[in-house]
This record gives sequence, C-alpha cells and structure tokens, in this order.
Amino acid sequence: MGNTFIFILAGHETTTNSIHFSALHLAMNPASQVSLHKDIDENFGTGDPDEWNYEEAINKLFSGMVGATFNELLRIMPPAINIPKSVTQTQDQVITSGSQEYTLPKGTYISLNVIGVQRNPNHWPTKPSKRTNKCNDLDDFIPERWFRCDAKADTRNPDDSGDEGDNDLGAYTGTSNATNLFRPVRGSFIPFSEGPRSCFGRHIAQTEVAAVLATIFQRYTVELDVSSWASDDEVRRMGSKEKKVLYGKAVRRAEETLKTASMRLTFKLHDQPRVFPFNVKPDRRQLIPS
Repeated sequence: MGNTFIFILAGHETTTNSIHFSALHLAMNPASQVSLHKDIDENFGTGDPDEWNYEEAINKLFSGMVGATFNELLRIMPPAINIPKSVTQTQDQVITSGSQEYTLPKGTYISLNVIGVQRNPNHWPTKPSKRTNKCNDLDDFIPERWFRCDAKADTRNPDDSGDEGDNDLGAYTGTSNATNLFRPVRGSFIPFSEGPRSCFGRHIAQTEVAAVLATIFQRYTVELDVSSWASDDEVRRMGSKEKKVLYGKAVRRAEETLKTASMRLTFKLHDQPRVFPFNVKPDRRQLIPS
C-alpha cells in the first residue's frame, strides 16, 4: 500500500511548488519574464496549447527560456535540499573523485547537500552579483545563465554511452539545439538525484511544469502585488522611477518571505501564506518597464 500511494501521489506537491516558485521568481525578475514571453511568442505565437504537438513542442520548450527558467528554479530551490544515501551493510564501497579513491565503510549513511552542490562556483557559470556584494551570482535567480558559454560545462555528447540519467538534462532530447543550454558537470545538478535510483517521475514532472509555464506566460504577465503601498490609481499616476522604487519594495518583501522556506518533507513555505499576492495581467503589460 505504501508503494502504491507513492506511485499515485508522489510528485504532485513538488510539481505545484515548482510552478508556484517559478511564477514568484519571474514576478521578482521582470526582465527574465520579458525574455520568456519573447521566446514563447517566437516558438508558438498565439497558437492554442491544445493543438501543440508534444514531440515538436517539448524540445522547443526545453531548449529555450522555459527550460532555462525551470532548470534555474530547480537549481536555486530544489524540491529536496538533502538526498539520503547509504552504503550496503555487507561490504565497503570505493568511489573515485578526480584521481583520488575513497573507501566508504559498509553501513555508512550519507546526505547529499543539494543546495551546496548546485551553488558551487567551481562548476557553474557565474558573474559578480548585481543584487549582493558577493563575487558570484549563484544565490540569484538568473535563467539566462543557462545560455552562458563556459569551460565548466559538461562537454560530453548527449548521445554518448552511459545510463539515461547521466545524459538527461531536463526533458530535452533533441540534438540540433542541444548546445543552446549549459550542461552542468555530472553531479553538480541533482534536483532529481542521479543514477539508477534517481526520480523515475522526473520526465512527467518536467513536462507538466513546462506545459503550465508556457500556457500561462503565453497569455499573461505575473506581477507582485503592491497594494500595501499604493492603489491602482496612484500607480497609474506614477512615473517610471517611482514605479521602480515601489516595485522594489514588493521584491524585497518577497525575498524576505522566501528566506522562511524550509524542508519538512519537501522544500516550501510552511509558516507563510501558501500563495503570494500576485497580479495577473491578461494584456501582458508590466508594472515595471524592463
């Protein structure tokens, strides 16, 4: 019964959390949201999502801003921040890192620090942060980093031999645009774990999130609510600089709220309202010009 429950219900919460946090981060980063709109427009126009062909659409989604947005969300806010592993009780296990071999005693329990691994500047393209005084921007949500060319990328051909999990980055399976997205070094991007015991539901989760993000942002703009500081009429009378100051307050409030996220079973906001105050604009006009 326990396994049946997992097979049927596992992933529903992690998927909805990913959609929620993606929308939030895009609202906090209007320029990235504009890039997402542009990419969706170029690939799908105003076509009805019900008429999209899976085989054609999924590769377009995961080789562009939709894929970059989802991957960056998984990098900065993975569903599980620690992944438990253990060595068999019957024998030691030898692992190799670089040119060094290490012996793990039998029965050893190991916790993989997903947050630390996915923010390691040794393995990710990075620049000085524009939001903090840090020398890298790995604490910042920047989908565009997945289009940065960097020597730290995994240079293996996606068709090289190896198990499926080694070569899988998102749900992208095409080859013509594979170089569009940065391919992390193996072991540096593990939101679904890695290897034979990685999450077997990752493909359906990736497809669901990609489809939802593309469908929403094909037609709408998502903004943070600023009604705590100004009414709609007051906002309409503001100049560009005043709007940026106002929106900055909403962004800082969202950043402070995100700091309260924690993991009990999955990584989410437990003691805060589950839904941020959003404004959804059907005409895709943004409060703050990009």
